[in-house]
Amino acid sequence: MIIKNALALSGKVGLRYITVNDYCLTKWLYDKYEFELFPKENRKLIKYKRNPRPDHTVSMYMDIHEN
Repeated sequence: MIIKNALALSGKVGLRYITVNDYCLTKWLYDKYEFELFPKENRKLIKYKRNPRPDHTVSMYMDIHEN
């Protein structure tokens, strides 16, 4: 729903990307909707997997004009 709304809104304003700051434990949800990690976030994710905590987050984005 949010992705469809963002796509519709992008025709009226200069919206291209949706960004989220996601908890590592729920990253699978954004993977399901084809969000991608920002390039530098891969290092954080590797570090967090060694020492997981529920409050660890990573930044992800979706280019709504690729879909």
